[in-house]
Amino acid sequence: MSGYGDILKTVGAVLAWYFWSSAILFTNRHLLTSGLTAPITLTLLHMLGSSIFSNGAVSFCGFERQTLQSQKQLYKVLALSFTFGLSVVCGTYGLKFIPVSFNEVIASTTPLFAALFSFLAFREMQGTYKTVALLLIALGCMTASKGEPMWSLIGFSLSLTATATRALRTVLGELLMASDTEKLDSMNLLRYMSSFVVVMLIPVVLFMEGAGKLVDVISTQMEEGNTMFVFWFFFNIFAAFCVNLCQLMVTKYVGSVALQVLGIFKGVCSSILSVFIFQNPVTASSAGGYAITVAGVATYTYFRHQERLTKNQKKIVDIAGEKSALLPKGHA
Repeated sequence: MSGYGDILKTVGAVLAWYFWSSAILFTNRHLLTSGLTAPITLTLLHMLGSSIFSNGAVSFCGFERQTLQSQKQLYKVLALSFTFGLSVVCGTYGLKFIPVSFNEVIASTTPLFAALFSFLAFREMQGTYKTVALLLIALGCMTASKGEPMWSLIGFSLSLTATATRALRTVLGELLMASDTEKLDSMNLLRYMSSFVVVMLIPVVLFMEGAGKLVDVISTQMEEGNTMFVFWFFFNIFAAFCVNLCQLMVTKYVGSVALQVLGIFKGVCSSILSVFIFQNPVTASSAGGYAITVAGVATYTYFRHQERLTKNQKKIVDIAGEKSALLPKGHA
């Protein structure tokens, strides 16, 4: 990416992703602890809302309508849809057992998984210094976990599963948006992916939670006069569309591993807000883990920036050398 316009696009997408991610995290936690005992149904509605909004944007807001061009591309989108649905279900369900702050610390290990999957998909090596930074991030997660007063094995397992599949889905998303022959933009990828996830989750919801679970919860809340519950419920669904779209845009601009590192900083911010909003207890060990995590993020970001500067300088030198070679010998 080059130019101030591209930088502004990237910064804008990251800030929007931060805002909507925090919004959906806190509204998920609020809904799940206020009587909504149907996390998979909530995930289904997230995907249904994303499907409706993205299809509406393509049909009525001037976005290009792209089609799947091959069976291979279809399989890639289906794989992305499966990992996406699994990561969201596990992440949402895990919030029933652990606070937002601890969930975000577990999510800080995502770059480790993203680096592994990036190596398998693109043969992309992270380098010694960036690998050390990623290990520092993992150390921060383990330190915070050890001192977490609200630790739960079920919540930890669900959150870790969500973390691994989240990393895989970002690598798959990058693969689909980076292809020269079968490229999909963020809106169309979300359109296909969310629609496929809806189809996948319907039988899961019917088997595990039942068709009337959500209706019963909303009816009970309305009878009790809790109209704000309904407001936050619909806001939560719209926020799901916004965060999914913004995440795909950020993946396209910065790549899957960098996305996860940016996500860690977002997670630290969400953790701090969670402590103030939900009054989660914090120990010295968990606070130290957060601090180590932030240090790892800063280290990774610095070395990644240095690496990109070196690559850009090399490109400039190579281009200058090619132009010089094309000039007549007397003008070289």
